Amino acid sequence: MDAAHTAGAVFMADVDSVEAGIYAAGCGADIVSTTLAGYTVRDLEVPDTPDIDLVAALVHAAGIPVVAEGRYTRVTEVERAVALGAHAVVVGTAISDPVRLTARFAAALPPRQEFR
Repeated sequence: MDAAHTAGAVFMADVDSVEAGIYAAGCGADIVSTTLAGYTVRDLEVPDTPDIDLVAALVHAAGIPVVAEGRYTRVTEVERAVALGAHAVVVGTAISDPVRLTARFAAALPPRQEFR
């Protein structure tokens, strides 16, 4: 990794826990991202909301910039992550999945009226 850093490369580690973030920082990662939060425990369902608590914990423990990623779909979630110290927030599926995006808009509409 030293040679790659010398050449100007930047490394981001996708993590699922504070321990993984600290380990990644110790190995030379320049950034940690919460991409894997909620996806690495096989016996549990993937949560619907982002792991904002993990973002806050990593900001305080990792010592390197933290990217909040994974299930960010609301502006308030993005605002909270930034307020807690996230360097950036990835909103991927929230803006790139037309089925999910359309379903959110449809769910916000009042019940459909029959036309005759």
